[in-house]
Amino acid sequence: MDNIDEFLAHVRENIDQHGWHAQGVGARPDRPTYTYTVGLTAMGFEELVVVGLLPSQAHEVLTGGVRLLQDGVGLHAGRIVQGLLEGLPIKTTDCSNEHLNVARSVYGVEVMAVQLVWPDAAGRFPGEPGHDDSLPSQRL
Repeated sequence: MDNIDEFLAHVRENIDQHGWHAQGVGARPDRPTYTYTVGLTAMGFEELVVVGLLPSQAHEVLTGGVRLLQDGVGLHAGRIVQGLLEGLPIKTTDCSNEHLNVARSVYGVEVMAVQLVWPDAAGRFPGEPGHDDSLPSQRL
């Protein structure tokens, strides 16, 4: 795509056709790869964010999250759900919209988001005491 207007038109077309768009952002030295939804804001939901997964895995987790929302399962911060990532529980955490540039371009700076995180081998989620910090970061 040649410019931002064409890209945003493509995003809006995806939202119109599918209800949402998955926006992937490549890794940088100061930030891991992450993927987030664009389109849930219009449905009255918070956008969903996953960090540190391959694009196909991230899309699968986000698709499962969107299905839960559409089925009436709230994904507010602090909720734990099953079945979104290879049998691991997923916890929803507060997430800044600072890095959700495409969502902010589509909806404005008031986009709300939650991040979907998973536990380490001992069952501790990021930010909990004793979490294995040697694992790849799940934080933006």
